Amino acid sequence: MEITEIQSILKELSLHHGNTQLQGIPDIANQKLAEILGNNYLDMTVKKAKEQLMHFFTNESLLLQEKKFEEACENHIIIKKNSKLEGNERLGLLKDYKLYELLQIAFSPKTHYFQIAPEAFTEFKGDIRELYKKAIDVMLIDPMKVSQSSLDALGIKQLDPDCQNLKEILKSMVSLKYHTSSGEEKYTPTINLTPDGKVITLSSQSVIYPATPPATQAEKNKKDVTVQMAVYKDLFSLIRRE
Repeated sequence: MEITEIQSILKELSLHHGNTQLQGIPDIANQKLAEILGNNYLDMTVKKAKEQLMHFFTNESLLLQEKKFEEACENHIIIKKNSKLEGNERLGLLKDYKLYELLQIAFSPKTHYFQIAPEAFTEFKGDIRELYKKAIDVMLIDPMKVSQSSLDALGIKQLDPDCQNLKEILKSMVSLKYHTSSGEEKYTPTINLTPDGKVITLSSQSVIYPATPPATQAEKNKKDVTVQMAVYKDLFSLIRRE
């Protein structure tokens, strides 16, 4: 089944209550759907079917995005991390609070973290903004990590199969500018403005790394980090909320 067909069915299921059985929904029967959910899929509830279809959509979406990711690696734009980052290692990604690193922690699978390759700075002639936009364009976004509330706030009715409509918004936003007490001009990637005036915040939080028992004291002391995205209709809404 094509990923667009999965999206169409998910859209149809969103109109029904989660406990409704699929057999109670006219025109939902589909041989290809049976191949994914099993022959007894009509006995499934809408909630269960949506969960399974979303996992399928996510896997297909990540495969679509991975081609662009691997091309960027081959062209020396980015360097893929050797393995998924464990424990304190992800905290290292936030050392300089780069926008594309915050977005990776928020949305990317742990197996596909990357850093910008040194050669890329030469290719982009020092244009950091364009380079960061390229990094966002090639990063993998796990659809399961994007909340529906965020999509609604951004005006996205449905993610593109390769999440490109979300990436375009992330590429277009500009980090908030501020001045230090000494008058130096700086930008904060944790607060970003979109062209239509919306505000996207990326807040990080240090959390305890889930050590597998039996764990040593050093393993218990490991820290991890999470990044959450929130969307506000304007700066006033952000200030009022915070």
